[in-house]
Amino acid sequence: MPKDKDILHVKPINVKPPHSDIPIKGAKMWDRKTLYPFNVFFCAPTSSGKSQLAWHTILNTIDKRTTLIIFSTTATVDLLYEKIFDKLKSRKIQYMIFPGLIDNGVNNLQVAIDSMKDTVQHEREDFEKKESPQSNQVVFFNGHHVPPPPPPPPKEPTTPLPKTVVPRFVILIDDATQADLRSVHLSYALRTCRQYNCQIFISSQGVTHLLPQSFSNLTHACFGRGFSRKMLEAIHGKFQLGLEFDVFWGLYLLCTEEKYNFLVLDLRNNTYYRNFEKLDIFKLTGENV
Repeated sequence: MPKDKDILHVKPINVKPPHSDIPIKGAKMWDRKTLYPFNVFFCAPTSSGKSQLAWHTILNTIDKRTTLIIFSTTATVDLLYEKIFDKLKSRKIQYMIFPGLIDNGVNNLQVAIDSMKDTVQHEREDFEKKESPQSNQVVFFNGHHVPPPPPPPPKEPTTPLPKTVVPRFVILIDDATQADLRSVHLSYALRTCRQYNCQIFISSQGVTHLLPQSFSNLTHACFGRGFSRKMLEAIHGKFQLGLEFDVFWGLYLLCTEEKYNFLVLDLRNNTYYRNFEKLDIFKLTGENV
């Protein structure tokens, strides 16, 4: 029994995820220490390089243990996708393609979520069958109770531990429309897909169209060059950033001077990056965040 004084202080229960000491693939890009949650929004005007950045991130985050789920209306005609599919095939990465979140009245996003759920459940059941000990059922012989045999000794691992951990699934919603961003189905996916070892990447020109509950489940946002001051004011207001707008505007101009350069926000830790290099905000602006 704990002493009375002990119950006045919270002692956290240490729950260590499996393989938590193994590096996350691509973690250095984002300065990450945990695999989930990880929902990223790439926001930039047309021809700014946001698709290139999204694919750079994805290809350096996954391997053949990951299934990639793509929502794109141009995947079958875009030359970039032709190159991407060649890379995926050469790396033996499985992928699925949907023309949109909703197509001909079918909720493709829910179809994908149900498929992930079933896959994770089946893989868990298969793992439990392999790891389950011998049955402990009660046995009687000539009316006498016979104790069950002792459980077998624990199995030694037969395969080496992986060098990195990766998500089981990655969803890419490319060139998301206003209707996509305002969808409650997208909000639901951002909130729940981590249960299925899934990360979500969204690429679009208009992050301000997201529902409030979708905003709250983003972990990172990336902004490419080409936005007007008025648009950045709307973005600043939506994200409720700790920086004054003029400071945010200055950082945006600094980080997007060249094409394919982005201002990256870590929304959980309130940190800022030029591409994947962390910025010293106080050194640059004299502001604390």
